[in-house]
Amino acid sequence: MVRSRFSFGFCGTTSFAMNRFGSSVFSVLKRQLLLMFCATWLSCSADPLTELVVVINSDMETPDEFDGFRVAVTDHEGALSTERYYFVGKEPGKVVLPADFGLVPKGGDASRKVAVEVWATLAGADLFSNRALTGFVKGKVLRLDMFLASRCLTEAKACKPNETCRVEGCVPEEIDPGSLPEYTPGSQPPATEWIAAIHSSRSSRWWNVALDSAGNSYAAGMFAGEFKAQGVTHTASSLYSAMIASYSPTGKMRWFKALGGNTLSWASSVEVGADDRVCVVGWFDGSVQIESKTLDSGSGQDSFVACYDQKGDLLWVTSFGSHKNVQAKDIAVAPNGDVAVVGVYNAPIVFEGGVTTPTSVNTTDDGFMARFDSSGKIKSYRVLGGTGEADVVWNVAFDSQSNLLMVGTLTKGDVDLGGGVETFSGKITTFLAKYDVDSALLWSHAFPSASFAVLYGVTAGPNDRVAVTGRVEGSVDWGGGPLSVKGQADCAVAVYDATGKHEASVLIGEKGDAKGDDIRFTSDAILIVGAHSGPLSFRGSSLLEASDQNAFVLALSPDLSSVPWAFSLGAEGEDQALGLDTRGKYVLVAGEFKNSLKYKQLSATSQDVGQAFLLQFLPPPITN
Repeated sequence: MVRSRFSFGFCGTTSFAMNRFGSSVFSVLKRQLLLMFCATWLSCSADPLTELVVVINSDMETPDEFDGFRVAVTDHEGALSTERYYFVGKEPGKVVLPADFGLVPKGGDASRKVAVEVWATLAGADLFSNRALTGFVKGKVLRLDMFLASRCLTEAKACKPNETCRVEGCVPEEIDPGSLPEYTPGSQPPATEWIAAIHSSRSSRWWNVALDSAGNSYAAGMFAGEFKAQGVTHTASSLYSAMIASYSPTGKMRWFKALGGNTLSWASSVEVGADDRVCVVGWFDGSVQIESKTLDSGSGQDSFVACYDQKGDLLWVTSFGSHKNVQAKDIAVAPNGDVAVVGVYNAPIVFEGGVTTPTSVNTTDDGFMARFDSSGKIKSYRVLGGTGEADVVWNVAFDSQSNLLMVGTLTKGDVDLGGGVETFSGKITTFLAKYDVDSALLWSHAFPSASFAVLYGVTAGPNDRVAVTGRVEGSVDWGGGPLSVKGQADCAVAVYDATGKHEASVLIGEKGDAKGDDIRFTSDAILIVGAHSGPLSFRGSSLLEASDQNAFVLALSPDLSSVPWAFSLGAEGEDQALGLDTRGKYVLVAGEFKNSLKYKQLSATSQDVGQAFLLQFLPPPITN
């Protein structure tokens, strides 16, 4: 859209604009709001560059959730300067959002304060308001976003005195003008921070989360009991039911799907491709309903892959299984459109089309990887495992060349990762392997441990560098020499170049238990999420404290030499961060919390049971 500023002169200067972002000007708004603000605020200013641009927007649906807004501006002395009502819509005489207006301090006095309050209305009745008490910065045009968030329909009534309801929930109404971003024509709102929680009658959990190019988020998990989403009550099967949801960049639920069945279903992971396809993987026992298709696992547990468009419309779904159990753990979408799934199985897997894997060496658990084309047809697969009972592929990712990376655990017996048979003695050994587009092995590393070591997360970043994270007891050598934990278990992080050469590795922990569950590169850092109990330290420096188990998110420098920032997300109760994604400035975390969750001013509560949460935040800047 071409964004235009519609300006009107007052005292010989351009002093007010309404609906800069809209495609048309509405005369009611021009006459009423413009003239009132000009008469009370915009006297001839000695410094026309000192201005506050107020931007009004919302994620609520019109006319069902709201159909208008009311604006009130209070002047420096606390007297009401103006108050007007407006209807939202595309019809003549109504306002199209986002819309804005400008305020200039009287006499150019930048020390003057102003209170702006915007009420959401429906059929003439007030629903809730967003109030800001702020000011000006001399010589700057600042942007004040007055967003009418849908969460405030239910949460505004809980705000305390001197608090107001915004995208973040209940927050202080006073805003330091020095913290406001500068306004530039056509600019988008700054990144918003929010927490969204599922409140099921029994429990819920998000296993993973992904972002699309528009900033919408997609989460995969499961729930027990029942809860209401978008006005519909969803009831789980006798055990758990898989759930998938999408949220807007401001934290409003866009769509929700409960994959019901007759026994049990889980959505293990979600990934968004370069074309914004949303692909979900999971497993089920008995039958599961995915849109109009009913999948039946027969006597065991089968797995499914389902890909949707951004609106939640199903593109395709496929399932695969055996006469025993096949559990898919993770999914990735390659730049070339391929879809990879990894997990664990204990009998020959049959894919749609009749492709069948060899008989499992083990009668309990072996790991597998399956690669599908963009339409869901099986292209290749790998199975691996010995005679032990803990052979699993936990996580998968693609690099920029559509080469596949996967991590997992092996225990005992002869295993071929693709480069020849290796024999494992019985202790748990974690591994990292890279395969080309035809699933031929490029390189692999096995990391034996005298106690316990497992990698839960893998990702590829700039120059196809590879980063992994997991949990270690005792000691392990990631390629740079043995590292020993200080407490019960530490969070492990290691980085390799595109050829598999070790670059750096580190353990994060202290006296308690810590693990890393997911990992991502950014342009200037490596992000980790996981859980910790007790203190969390990095190379002798204390990072975080926890009286019980808390979720955490932290940033490591690209060479793993420092931790620029770290946050513990838990409060009372056991919490864990399980999934992570980032695009642009946003960081999105998924997981489970019990009783309470807190990040800065954001918070969520549950009724003494584990509940799914999503947290979106803008991380602190990293200075070199």
